[in-house]
Amino acid sequence: MQIIPADTGEILFDGEAVGTHALDLVAYRREVQMVFQDSYASLNPRLTVEETVAFGPRVHGLSRRAAIARAHDLISRVGLDPKRFAARYPHELSGGQRQRVNIARALALQPRLVILDEAVSALDKSVEAQVLNLLIDLKSEFGLTYIFISHDPQRGALHVRSRVGHVSGQGGRTRPARGPPRGAAPSLYDGAARLDAVDGPRSPHHRAAAVRRPAVTDRSAKRVPLLYALQIRGAGVRGDRTGSGRDRPGASRCLLVGNAGVRTSAGRADRMSAEPIVDVEGLTVDFLGGAKPLRAVAGVDLTLRAGETLALLGESGSGKSVTLRALMRLLPERRAIIGGRLRVDGQDVRVLSDRDLSAYRGRTIAMIFQEPGLALDPVYRLGDQIAEAVMRHDGVSRRAGRARALELFERVRIPSAAQRLDNYAHEMSGGMRQRAMIALALACRPKVLLADEPTTALDATVQIQVLLLLLRELQRELGLAVIFVTHDVGVAIEIADHIAVMYAGRIVETGGCRDVIRAPAHPYTAGLLASHTGRASSRGARLP
Repeated sequence: MQIIPADTGEILFDGEAVGTHALDLVAYRREVQMVFQDSYASLNPRLTVEETVAFGPRVHGLSRRAAIARAHDLISRVGLDPKRFAARYPHELSGGQRQRVNIARALALQPRLVILDEAVSALDKSVEAQVLNLLIDLKSEFGLTYIFISHDPQRGALHVRSRVGHVSGQGGRTRPARGPPRGAAPSLYDGAARLDAVDGPRSPHHRAAAVRRPAVTDRSAKRVPLLYALQIRGAGVRGDRTGSGRDRPGASRCLLVGNAGVRTSAGRADRMSAEPIVDVEGLTVDFLGGAKPLRAVAGVDLTLRAGETLALLGESGSGKSVTLRALMRLLPERRAIIGGRLRVDGQDVRVLSDRDLSAYRGRTIAMIFQEPGLALDPVYRLGDQIAEAVMRHDGVSRRAGRARALELFERVRIPSAAQRLDNYAHEMSGGMRQRAMIALALACRPKVLLADEPTTALDATVQIQVLLLLLRELQRELGLAVIFVTHDVGVAIEIADHIAVMYAGRIVETGGCRDVIRAPAHPYTAGLLASHTGRASSRGARLP
């Protein structure tokens, strides 16, 4: 894309060198478009969906009316209703919807080549399947060529590929993929999509990796088909999917969607005597601004005790992040109405004054956000951001705040911690930024830690080594109560004591981790467990 200059070499497109008189950058970028990994950061927050998609055609000379008409057509083609979504802003969309808008934006100039940079890595499995199906349909309809960048060989790389190349960290050559290249990290290819791995002999992080990284099974093929589809298959879950086993000891309990209450696992009854540090009953969140209020959370009940970890499992748009933001009181008061009981560490969160709320955030509860690149201030050094929080809550000097920041960087195992204190967020890798985000969240020694999809956009190796093991260790060491939001079943297996499954703003099932995984009582839970990719099947086939 010529966004950054290359040190050496040249790029040829249709036999012409990019950036020369024969093919200037303006003409080149009409032919080549890119869908970026971070769907939120790549959209202008001040433009509506229709303005975003129409912007490119307008710049290249199309009239406003024609550009808007093309935008509406593309919005419809990517599976969004223009009447509902054209006037929305990026923050009013879910992750999957934002990525669809990004695809529409990339197609607005009718390119021949589309570069997809981890286009589905941050999406849950069901939305990922929808986006991959969409990419296949658009490829056929518009005659597109894709370059699909992925850290997961079983995701889009096998779904849309005609060839797959491996690029080593030392600038190694690209080669056709018939299995891992010599010297490549085997972790990219290891594992199998088996949820019954929870009973296997592997270590905990291998069990989680086995769920998240399905194996590349056909490494001997001499020719790679143009298009592969990832096959959704049964995940090997033991137990009765119909819910008939709900009365067995230790079995998870199912909640029908019409009921606002939740019955917890019978195996957890012995913990009910302890006083919960998080007590949520009948939580509702309604967003204003449309023709009628939109109910995003509809009667959620949760309890959590010190030292416990709850995984909140569900697909994009189910209300998981909104629930966490309600606990933090981060929802805009003029546009969001919170109902129900919301108590954390004995405090009624809904009635806290501004002063009490400032002390509550950081000291009582803290949050690890999904996108550390957006949550961390880009113009302040990381050490100064942590020191400021410590100074504000503990009333210490700047030197003491910096010392606390260094201690936290060392605790979350950031290499060369003293030097990294003076880094800006953009100077850190994704894994390092997420470690820094964890350090910031722990700066004031909170009692409750909320983690909103902190592993989603990271490759499996970083997920295991950096976040899952680190968070589990810190949780045990500090006695934190943790609510871990994820759409990844493997992550839930690794991190959680018990699981709550969320669908359409409600908790539909809750229970012990093993109980829910082995014998899901609700059909939606069984569907989530089944939506893990197996090996590729026939070329061009769609995902179920």
